[in-house]
Amino acid sequence: MFNFENMTVRQKLAVPLSFVALLILVVSFISISNSRSLAHNTETLSATFTESISTALNADRDLYQAHSALLDLMLAEELGISGAASLIEDYEENAQQANDRMAKVLSLTKDYPDVVSQAKQFRRDFDNWLQLNQRVMMLISQKNVGQAAAIYHQQGMPLFEALRGNYDRIGEAVKNQSDKITRDSLAASNQQTVYLIIAVVLAVVACAVSIIIGPRLITRRINMLRDVLDSISKGEGDLTQRLSTHGRDEITGVALAFNALMDNLQRLIKLIKADAVSLKDAETSMRSSSDDVRHISHEQRDNLDQIATAINELSYALKEVADNTQDALSDTRTANEDAADSQAAVSTSAATVSKTSQAITHASSVIQKLEKETQQISSLLDVISGISEQTTLLALNAAIEAARAGEQGRGFAVVADEVRSLANRSQQATTDINEMLLNLNKGVSEAVSAIESGSSQMAEVVEISASLNEKLNKVSSSVTGANDRIYQIATATEEQSQVVMNLNETVSALNTLSQQVIATVEQAGAASQRVSDVSRNIDDNVNRFKV
Repeated sequence: MFNFENMTVRQKLAVPLSFVALLILVVSFISISNSRSLAHNTETLSATFTESISTALNADRDLYQAHSALLDLMLAEELGISGAASLIEDYEENAQQANDRMAKVLSLTKDYPDVVSQAKQFRRDFDNWLQLNQRVMMLISQKNVGQAAAIYHQQGMPLFEALRGNYDRIGEAVKNQSDKITRDSLAASNQQTVYLIIAVVLAVVACAVSIIIGPRLITRRINMLRDVLDSISKGEGDLTQRLSTHGRDEITGVALAFNALMDNLQRLIKLIKADAVSLKDAETSMRSSSDDVRHISHEQRDNLDQIATAINELSYALKEVADNTQDALSDTRTANEDAADSQAAVSTSAATVSKTSQAITHASSVIQKLEKETQQISSLLDVISGISEQTTLLALNAAIEAARAGEQGRGFAVVADEVRSLANRSQQATTDINEMLLNLNKGVSEAVSAIESGSSQMAEVVEISASLNEKLNKVSSSVTGANDRIYQIATATEEQSQVVMNLNETVSALNTLSQQVIATVEQAGAASQRVSDVSRNIDDNVNRFKV
């Protein structure tokens, strides 16, 4: 029994499509058959009946022309007109063509009984007419034209009319048969057109049914599947629902796979529920352990902070001692360097004072020599001053003489005036130089006195520098001893400070590790809280499913 539910989706789609394809084949067959029938009938009408009708008309015309040629022959013989041979030839040719063409018509229509049935009568009438014509031709050849004409009019004309009746009947039969074939072709074409319309209508109806009903037959079960899935997804997770597996199509296969998936999911949710309970218990235990570790870590951090504070204070004290020692060491080094510098400065000062004393002695001799040369310059200036006074007098005399000379002595007067001016300036310069030499002599005298006083003081400075050099040697020895003792103290303090720094670094590392442990514990606590939240969420989500 045909069951649509047991068909596959491919088969469900193939049924209407196959029906449509069958209708298309039927329509195509009808169209091809109709086309072939029309082509055959058209070919038959063209090749058989059209040619037969044309040939029958030509045969009737040839028969009439043969009849006319025979009458013309009798008339020509009666009237003694030449051309009998030509008329006889026309008669024989047309009679033969009338016979041949009718034979061709009968040959073309041999498959049609209505036409073929006229052949015997035609042949009998044609032979009778032909035999009578031969008799008439014989009488004409015997110059019995009147007898021949009488026989032809009495016997030949009825035979000719009967023979033309055969031609007309055969032509009519051919035409009737052609009309019958045309009517049959039209009827067959109309009938095939009706069949074609019916097939097209059925194909359209089949397509409409395939478009409207076919998808519904397929989507009906898909909609059922969707409804069940919606009820599962929106129904608070009821995993006990299952899809109907009635049928053998692909949708049934999907339903079976979905039911298997739901079975596996149901088992998985049960396992997740059990694991969620275990996870919650483990999270509670981990949280308790994390709290204990965090408490111990905080106590350890506090103790390490106290140790670090004490070490820092000790390190600060040692650092302060080391700094003070370094300052003292630096001060002693500076004092030692200052003493050495002072000793070197005193030695240098003594040497410098000695050299200065020698320089002062040399300067004293130079200044005394300078004083003598200054006195010589003063005598020279007196000579120059006398020359300037005489030059001035000469210039005055020249000016007086130029004034006496009048206009001719004007140029000489100008020169005399310039000479007087130069003499006055020379005298003024001499006076200034003389005053400067007086001041220089005074300064030289004072310098000589000062140099002599400084020379005696330099001797005292040399004695004091020697005494100071001995005392600075003693100070340098004492500073060197103190510097050595301070350096030993600084070295010991530096070693103690290094030990304290190492201890401080160790405590700092322990403190850092303690901080890391606390941070790790805090992170573990946060992770435990997140695990708790996740466990609670898993438990809430899993409890939504009905298993």
